This record gives sequence, structure tokens and C-alpha cells, in this order.
Amino acid sequence: MIVVSETASDSLVARQVSTTLDDEHTPGIFKTEEMILPGNTANRTNYQSFLQWRPVVYTTRARDLSESTGVNVSQTVVVQEIDDQIKKSVLYAMYGENIRNYLVRKFNVTFGSPEDGFYKKTKYNAW
Repeated sequence: MIVVSETASDSLVARQVSTTLDDEHTPGIFKTEEMILPGNTANRTNYQSFLQWRPVVYTTRARDLSESTGVNVSQTVVVQEIDDQIKKSVLYAMYGENIRNYLVRKFNVTFGSPEDGFYKKTKYNAW
């Protein structure tokens, strides 16, 4: 995934984990992970934005923890080059060459682990 924030390209992206007591589908204690993008201080607007997720992916339509596996979201990496992949994206259509002036980060989202066999067995993932 690639994210863009209309803030300085050298701004920091924060990560935090919180614990909650309930999930819409499966009651219990859950961790919620969050990636926080800084606001644009140059425009005097410090409205932060965020992505939030649970580190669990369900492997069947029934949201049961016994039918789930883990999610790993890597740390963000600074995008140094605006390559052809980005130039063919919606982000580039929105920002154009100005994208070079903003915070652009990429990260990977991985479901499960190599040996868990869940996706091969069910052909289903719901994050």
C-alpha cells in the first residue's frame, strides 16, 4: 500500500497499539493497530489522518477466532522515486508532480504465515 499526506516529505509517521474489549463479530479482548499521518502545518491545519486495523484476518465467513490467522503490517518506508507504478495510480492523478513535495510512504500488508495453510484450504480472507 502507498499513502500520501499533504505535509512535508520528511514528516514522521507514528504507529500505536491500543487494547479494546469488544469486536463487532467476535466478543473478546482485541488489539487495534493504528498508523497516524501528520497534519499539514504549512497551511496551519494540523488535521491528522489515520489508518486503523485489527491484526486478525478471518478465513471463513463466520467471524470466529478459531477460523482466523494473523495480519502483519510492515513499518512504512519513504518512497524516494516517483516511478511508473505511482504515475499510473489514482494518487498521481490527484497530486501530479506535486506528489514529490509531500509525505509518500509505502508498506506491506501480509495475511497469515507461510505454514498456516488457511488460504490454501478455504480460499477466503476477510480483514
